[in-house]
Amino acid sequence: MGFEPLFKGTKLIGHSDLNGRGDCLQLQKWGKYLYVSHMWSTGFSVVDVSDPTSPEVVAYVPSASPNEWNIKNRVIDNTLLVSSEWAFFQPNSDYWEYRKKGLNPEDASSKTPHKKGLNIYDVSDPKNPKLLSFFPTGGNYGVHRFWFDGNYAYLSTSMDGYFSNIFMIVDVTDRKAPKEISRWWYPGQWIAGGERPPWPKDYRPRHHHPIVSGDRAYAGWFDAGLVILDISSLKRPTFVSGLNMRPPYGGKTHTCLPIKDRNYLVVTEEATFEPLDKEKYIWIIDIREEKKPLPVARFPVPDRRLIERGIRFGPHNIHENVPGSMVDEERIYATYCSAGLRIYDISDVYRPKEIGYYVPGTPKIVNDPLHGPIVDVNDVFVDEKGLIYLSNYNGGIDILEFKD
Repeated sequence: MGFEPLFKGTKLIGHSDLNGRGDCLQLQKWGKYLYVSHMWSTGFSVVDVSDPTSPEVVAYVPSASPNEWNIKNRVIDNTLLVSSEWAFFQPNSDYWEYRKKGLNPEDASSKTPHKKGLNIYDVSDPKNPKLLSFFPTGGNYGVHRFWFDGNYAYLSTSMDGYFSNIFMIVDVTDRKAPKEISRWWYPGQWIAGGERPPWPKDYRPRHHHPIVSGDRAYAGWFDAGLVILDISSLKRPTFVSGLNMRPPYGGKTHTCLPIKDRNYLVVTEEATFEPLDKEKYIWIIDIREEKKPLPVARFPVPDRRLIERGIRFGPHNIHENVPGSMVDEERIYATYCSAGLRIYDISDVYRPKEIGYYVPGTPKIVNDPLHGPIVDVNDVFVDEKGLIYLSNYNGGIDILEFKD
């Protein structure tokens, strides 16, 4: 027995298990190729989606070691950036033992050597990605999510001497010789500089990633909420404002997408696998007075019974209007883990309404060695034609059409 897919306004037109590597995370499309990052099978795949009804894997690039994953990527023209990060979710990782003992699980990374940084590939021939350079960062984890504008990479990365991930700008105009331009961290993160965390012990202020628009970086900082940075001087990012709604809400601010001429933000809180995690939401934040961010609306929550399809119910990411994609400020395409894809109309920012969804059925092939045959929709990309590409921890990629 299993669950059948659910549809509202959506139509499944294509699917791929990526040759058995269906553990998919971030996906990005440029031209007729989709670049898909993997979790437990590590590395990334290149998929020809010129015929979206029949996607074809044309290349697979493994990670440098089983202790490393490349779960985030960005692509513009012939340049693909791929993260290198500690694969702490591997079943044999010491991360789990450290957690059981009440120790800092980040300290376990030193027992599993891995690359930590950013890989730069030439994908002028997408079937044969060529590594041009590697930018090392250090710290416990390495690079997580990031933004790329073609010349600069705006990273969430760990660094030696800092508590968890911070913000860093890297110049990649010379693809073979990337260099750091600047960094910014939340006050209290620079442990080596004598700063001491002012937040409660169970908090984890961690830069998740920024979305860059003009001279601003809109960043999720997990348990420190959202942060707006002025990057008019790339060499000296400065704090503009922030908003933290934990408590009473659950924290783990993930994505902050500027909309409506940067007058508002759509902000997601990430649902996690933590057993005591509070329910997370998607918000609209008014930033017309950007030094005083103000929540003005909360998105509708899907049927909570959909948790039965997995173990994680709540938002993860949204389509981020990246270069080369569909830029849509009236609709929000959100991944909701066990509740699949949710599509919202935000033409009235004070009354977001759900207008469509797609919830996958129980996966036929289990790629998740920790949680079994769960539904966990992770990332979404909408191309310039309006086709929707979804990734799933277990289920590979799905390609959808939407008509409301």
